[in-house]
Amino acid sequence: AQLLAIWIDLFMAGAETTTKALNFCFLYLVLYPEVQKKAHEEIDRIIGRDRLPTLSDRA
Repeated sequence: AQLLAIWIDLFMAGAETTTKALNFCFLYLVLYPEVQKKAHEEIDRIIGRDRLPTLSDRA
């Protein structure tokens, strides 16, 4: 039971950190549309517009 509680604590800490990082990124993109446009252009250049990104696209 204690091992499960520790595992849940570690999982939730990681999930919270990830959530906060994503929230910050989305807020930044909303506040700075020029950065959002540049990121979108780079995704389109690397991935293209005819498919979704996959893990194999990682550099």
